Amino acid sequence: MGTGRVLIVANPHAGTVTPALVWEVVRLCRREGRQVSVRWTTGPGEATRIARKAAESVPTLAERALALPTLVPAPQQERSLVVAAVGGDGTVREVAAGLASAWRGASQAPLLVVPAGTANSCYHRLFGTAPWQSTLSSVLREPEIRLLDLARVAGRLAFAARAFQESQPCPGRVTVDGRVIHSGLTRLVDVTGGRDGLLGVSVLDGEHGTVHGRRVTVERTDDGPLWFEHDGEVLPPGPAEYTVDVVPAAVPVLTTPSLAVAA
Repeated sequence: MGTGRVLIVANPHAGTVTPALVWEVVRLCRREGRQVSVRWTTGPGEATRIARKAAESVPTLAERALALPTLVPAPQQERSLVVAAVGGDGTVREVAAGLASAWRGASQAPLLVVPAGTANSCYHRLFGTAPWQSTLSSVLREPEIRLLDLARVAGRLAFAARAFQESQPCPGRVTVDGRVIHSGLTRLVDVTGGRDGLLGVSVLDGEHGTVHGRRVTVERTDDGPLWFEHDGEVLPPGPAEYTVDVVPAAVPVLTTPSLAVAA
């Protein structure tokens, strides 16, 4: 990828985000020869809008090929943009959704994850327990773009979703691609994306381990409200059923061959 630009999208309300942390990210990016700009979010959904606009502003190969000779070519830093999400799982999800929903002709602007929330599940699924500082330096020095799947639930894109009951298990049913894999008392159902075009579904105390499929329906069979969350954000209670669909190869993520990527 060579030299280029890093756009840092930082959520000031995330668990461990501070100006000092963001400055450390800036310093490490500059040390790897990248130009850096920072955007602080001010409310829900803004990270998605920032990321989408950034991805759509990068000229495509076709646009550069069709450009008139008199036009000034886009500088290299504009042709190799990386968007870094600094925050928790919710911030990472919003940035990923923005990159994934950029218009189809946009060049790939990969996501770089800097964990600064509470659980940081997205980062840990990608890079395990590796310190984020060494991961950031590695992926900028030896970059590799991998397309990861996302899940679509309640009209939103997500890395992972979960149905849960905080107190007693409730009667429920879990269906994967039209096949019922669980029926009975249900406390916890995990749904995660990956890189194979399939969702991974696991039911706590279920009989089938992890089951893979493209569409997952989780329902509460006594018509009570089903508690559902994705990437740390709890959806409003009410529906007794949620359906999760896979969105294959939805978002480019910056990794490196020297790091083991779990997703």
